[in-house]
Amino acid sequence: MSRARCARAVALPVALVLALVLTSLAAAAARRPLAHPPTTTEPRIAVTAVAWPVSTLLISEVETGGASASDEFAEIANAGPLAVDLIGLEVVYATSTGSTVTRKATWAASRILDPGRHLLLANAAGIHAGIGDATYSGGFAAAGGAVVLRPIGGSPIDAVAWGDATNGFVEGVAAPAPAAGSSIERQPGGASGNGTDTNVNAADFRIATPSPQNLASPQTPDPSASPSPSPTVVPSADPGPSGPPVTPTPQPSASIAPTPTPTPVPTATPTPVPTATPTPVSTPSATPASTPTPTPTPTPVPTSTPTPMPTPTSAPTLTPTPTPTPTSAPIVAIVDARAMADGVTVRLAGMLTTDLGAIDSARIGFIQDGTDGIAIRLGAALAAPIPAGRSITINGTLGSYFSLRVVNIDMATIEVAGQGDLPVPLGSTTGGADEALEGLRLAVAGTVTETPTALADGLGVTIDDGSGPLRVVVADLARAGQPIATGDHVAAVGPLGQRDSSGTGLAG
Repeated sequence: MSRARCARAVALPVALVLALVLTSLAAAAARRPLAHPPTTTEPRIAVTAVAWPVSTLLISEVETGGASASDEFAEIANAGPLAVDLIGLEVVYATSTGSTVTRKATWAASRILDPGRHLLLANAAGIHAGIGDATYSGGFAAAGGAVVLRPIGGSPIDAVAWGDATNGFVEGVAAPAPAAGSSIERQPGGASGNGTDTNVNAADFRIATPSPQNLASPQTPDPSASPSPSPTVVPSADPGPSGPPVTPTPQPSASIAPTPTPTPVPTATPTPVPTATPTPVSTPSATPASTPTPTPTPTPVPTSTPTPMPTPTSAPTLTPTPTPTPTSAPIVAIVDARAMADGVTVRLAGMLTTDLGAIDSARIGFIQDGTDGIAIRLGAALAAPIPAGRSITINGTLGSYFSLRVVNIDMATIEVAGQGDLPVPLGSTTGGADEALEGLRLAVAGTVTETPTALADGLGVTIDDGSGPLRVVVADLARAGQPIATGDHVAAVGPLGQRDSSGTGLAG
């Protein structure tokens, strides 16, 4: 197997993906978020039923076309009081019936959207492309469709559907379809912002003149507008004419006059203090007589001083203990380890993206750090797998196993730390899942093209999104009893592996 991470032009049908999440056309399950730069490949994604949340991150305006059908955009607004990070989110477009869902944008890195600010996604072929914060290809149908904001493959945060849309992303009743050169904008609109969200598209949106706003646009509503102090003066004028001001004048306030009460002469009581009983000062005269006696006591003190001197000699015995700590090898980035020769010993740290012991008779799992991923192969089967999501540090020797790049380890070398969130999967076409992505956690989707086969580690399923076939191993736990048959649409998330029995290093 080549150590260089080069892409192969031909996708082979027996590439291995450990599938942790699975959906079908009949019952589609949510997938974990996936982040990568905006793409024009627009992968197709399964539609699920929606329970609409209350949100402050909203789709604020959509135009479906102007002088040209490409003169369109979708706009996001932060209607809340706090900044929001868009990392791991996506904006998708669903056709009227929901038969096709395509991604228009997603964020792999942190993208902060401040309160009252907007982010603009524009069609790359239209007039708004120059001011768009991101661009996309492919258009919106003027007659009906939906724009959805959600974690990648997850449950929607917000959506707006218009026209004759009947897909699963319609909030209540669809908004009217805007005519060419018009848009649908979330209420109240304009400088007043876009904060209305009743989860009914028809009530939340109105037909408007397109006013695309991007990250550089002013904040709405304008926080500098502060007319609130003026109304406070109005109520103060009302009591005046009604005549109540006479009520405060009643002289019950004169009842305060009883303040003379402090004057009572009980102040004379302190006079008994002059009873100068303590005057017998003759008592201290007896103390000087006893003072000369303590003088001989200080002389014996210096004799004990030499004894503490030898005690510090025991302290140096503690110094040798810290010296063994530098013996642990430095941690190597996985991307660097993958390029090293077989037989090199490395120390790696990362997160398990499958249970360690998930496949190959409880001996193989996958680990990923911020640079790359790689398979781990144990010398013996684990009695109980270490669960995915655990951070671990391992020492092992690099090698290959049926052309799969692995680090061979002993159970005793594993250091297990805390539990965390799994790495965000990288989106890929089925034909693009090749050597360059081996070891990484991927998200793929496609149609089942062959009858699934039972394997020792799960169900073997071949899927194809039109770019080439990909073999997916679906764990029984991930399948959760769902039947899978030829023609089903399957979406899967898991690390990409390889099993090449030909010995060429190019198959599998």
